[in-house]
Amino acid sequence: MHMIPYLSDIKNLTIITNNLHVILKALPYQNLNVISTGGTLFRRTNSFVDSGAVSSLKKYNISKAFLATTGISIAKGITNSSSLEYDIKKYIVEHCDKKILLADDTKLGKVSLITYYDLKDIQVFVTNQKPDDEYTDFFSNNHITLIAP
Repeated sequence: MHMIPYLSDIKNLTIITNNLHVILKALPYQNLNVISTGGTLFRRTNSFVDSGAVSSLKKYNISKAFLATTGISIAKGITNSSSLEYDIKKYIVEHCDKKILLADDTKLGKVSLITYYDLKDIQVFVTNQKPDDEYTDFFSNNHITLIAP
């Protein structure tokens, strides 16, 4: 959702999302094509969820996934607090070419209910401040690009 304004100059970009905030934020940008996975609105995360969402994703070739998380741990990986979103997130990470994890510093060292992907398997981590040495060493050792101020 926060990166939508930075996409204003990209022509013919398609966003596939299950998040209501992303859909609403993209509305003013005519250059952005938005595809919703559909489903039932899960109000706690403002995301659409149901078993049909994964089926709808199967027809698309997804080049880049910008992933959100409620917790990141070296031992437990990328975690999420909603079991209802698990299948969607798991399918995306297993079927996209490039995985880009977006998370602020408060998510580091936190573990939520369900792990949906191994941290070592992402390609890029974008955050708001440089993580401590444990994480920067981990990213370096696993060839993960770190983008932080």
